[in-house]
Amino acid sequence: MERFRVVCQLCANEFCSLCSQQYHYRTRCQQLLEITQRWFFWCNTERGRYLQTKAKESAAYAARLKEYERQQTAHWTQNAALGRRYKELVADEKYKEKNCRICPHCGRVVQHMGGCSSMVCGRDYHGGNDQSGCGQIRQFFCL
Repeated sequence: MERFRVVCQLCANEFCSLCSQQYHYRTRCQQLLEITQRWFFWCNTERGRYLQTKAKESAAYAARLKEYERQQTAHWTQNAALGRRYKELVADEKYKEKNCRICPHCGRVVQHMGGCSSMVCGRDYHGGNDQSGCGQIRQFFCL
């Protein structure tokens, strides 16, 4: 299947049509996990080692190393928070993939809450819970 760049009309974010990750111009989808892991390893481990090596050669790098060490706890805290947020995002996307569909008529997200698979866009099939939607009747699993 061909991969292409998708631009969200609401927020202008760019993402990959195959893996739904941020669009990766010269990288295959299968490579993203490895690249992300290597980036986290660089940020958490290798950057400090690199600066330590360079600090022996240059006063400018020694100053960078000192600043890096001063901010290291903040970096670790930030990276841990980013890792947690990424895991939450992955879990949310898996939930939406399993429980949500796009209405083919109006493009709104329709969430299946259980029970009957017959749905009306914008409300429960059997009445109630009215929300904005086009009112088209569909089978959830056929959307």
